[in-house]
Amino acid sequence: MKINNTFRHEHCPLCHSQRILPLGKLNYSGTVKFCTSNIELSDAPELWKCQQCLSRFVQYAVDAETAKTLYSTGQAEERWATVAFEQSKTPDVVNSMVAIFKNRGKVLDVGCNTGELLDFARGFGCETAGVEF
Repeated sequence: MKINNTFRHEHCPLCHSQRILPLGKLNYSGTVKFCTSNIELSDAPELWKCQQCLSRFVQYAVDAETAKTLYSTGQAEERWATVAFEQSKTPDVVNSMVAIFKNRGKVLDVGCNTGELLDFARGFGCETAGVEF
């Protein structure tokens, strides 16, 4: 199923600064798993960084309504399969997260799903918390 992923932030989704810079394209080729649906993205997602709060976020993302539909139509029993974060992400994403987590800070994962990112961060000594709709 091909998904239109053209959603872009005009400012940092965390602090609302307009001082945002692209870090590069994320190499997702072919189909990717979103919840339990296999989808093909229309555009290559990009990792961006806020120069003010130093957070990172994705541009060319799946919009909220499409995400809700994909989550609500997925198979719940398949959602909670435990796959290590670093095995389910591209090397670019893993390397970006390592650069952030190696400082052992506090991590809040909003939309944490099964918590793989939190487990990964905890492995670096981070203090973690997560929330899920």
